[in-house]
Amino acid sequence: MNEMDVSMNEYLMIVYMALSGTLFALGGTLHKAFRRFGVPLVTAGFLYLNHVPTIQIIFAAALPVVFFHLGYGEGKGWVERALVGVLYGAATLVVGVTYWALAIPFIFITLFSLSNTQETEKYFPWKIVEFLTGVVIAIGYITAVGN
Repeated sequence: MNEMDVSMNEYLMIVYMALSGTLFALGGTLHKAFRRFGVPLVTAGFLYLNHVPTIQIIFAAALPVVFFHLGYGEGKGWVERALVGVLYGAATLVVGVTYWALAIPFIFITLFSLSNTQETEKYFPWKIVEFLTGVVIAIGYITAVGN
């Protein structure tokens, strides 16, 4: 890979992480479709531009569409929330195996907990948690592409 390919891929990663984080957060503010369909669509585009095989792109985009429909907010227990986090990480495994598939649920639950604990909620506003969740999911796919 030449220097131009590396720098272009780095820019693509930055744009992908920014879009994923933004769409994930918008899905909690404006309309859930931003999260449920926007993030998987941007993921598919990123994977396509990185020459990931089509069948992997299809599953990498379809699984989050399903998983992003699962609730984790009010009325859900911690086991259900943890399962959602595990599924967010598991979706990246169709592209490649990385430690991020394990890190995603841990980060998701930790941020969720910090945002919903009286002592720490002012430091972890929910919009930031949503944005970071979208970014962490993107990182999972980015690192999976490299494996």
